[in-house]
Amino acid sequence: MPHRSHTAHRGEHGVTANSACSRSVYLTFSGVTGENCVVTIRDNPGPRLPMNAYVRLSGTTTWNQDPGNFTTYAGPVYVSAPHHCIDWGGSISNEGFTEFNSHCS
Repeated sequence: MPHRSHTAHRGEHGVTANSACSRSVYLTFSGVTGENCVVTIRDNPGPRLPMNAYVRLSGTTTWNQDPGNFTTYAGPVYVSAPHHCIDWGGSISNEGFTEFNSHCS
């Protein structure tokens, strides 16, 4: 079942979060610079697991990502996208989340 994202605006920056049973994926952005940042964080740190955080401009094929085996978090990864939509998400083991064509401005 897809998970919904929630956005909270904090001044010139915003935070969007997607949470599931074992992880949270956060997207922060700056309305001033147009830069987006993604981090995947484990809810319960422990032994190293395959994790990833990723972001790209929508319509492109190359992800800015941080794949690896981590105990706590993957990322941060960045993309500058003023006036463009982005695709973003993260994963831990086989559990992942990806949102396409979001944060369009």
